[in-house]
Amino acid sequence: MRKRICYALVCSMFLAAALSGCGDKKSDTTTVAATTTEAAATTTEVAATEVAGGNDTAAPADTESQSASTGLAAAAKVTFNGVTFGTGDKASEIVAKLGDQVKPSDSSQPCIPGAGEITHYYFKGLTVDASQYDVICSIYFTNENAEGYDAKLAGSVGLGSTGDEFKAALGTPETEDEYGLRYGEGDFGVSITYDNDGKAMSIAIDDLSIQL
Repeated sequence: MRKRICYALVCSMFLAAALSGCGDKKSDTTTVAATTTEAAATTTEVAATEVAGGNDTAAPADTESQSASTGLAAAAKVTFNGVTFGTGDKASEIVAKLGDQVKPSDSSQPCIPGAGEITHYYFKGLTVDASQYDVICSIYFTNENAEGYDAKLAGSVGLGSTGDEFKAALGTPETEDEYGLRYGEGDFGVSITYDNDGKAMSIAIDDLSIQL
């Protein structure tokens, strides 16, 4: 915001200077000085506001503001070990309720400039990813770490479910082919991949609106 105001200030000064050839120089100089004074005062006010408001890139104060609560995101909640949750929820609070992990959590650096490390929590048939701000950004149903069909999406479907069962739970997909289904709504998406029998072998839930 400060950069935009400073840019506007410079532009106004150049414009005033360009117009100074038309008319009395003393009058034009007074006008430029007045414009400069007003712009400087505006810059000071904006700077004070930014200091009071804090840095835009700071950690989110309220994780609930990052959680999508309507439409597809609301329908695609995950239930595991009696706990229902989704992207945007506070990771540490949810993970503490999910029971023992099948292997220790670890972290990785996403290929996104400026993003912090993503922490991965591994449960039976389920992986939960959290941003550096302790907000759940992705959830994966997979048997890669341990066999298990305990996790459910939308209260009824999960690994081993068919395409028709997903459609009954989540509605018409955005795309569909022999490899699986894809649901999308804004930055929120659900991808289902089929095995050779046409049943879900993996489910990925991602919310790109979560600040990493």
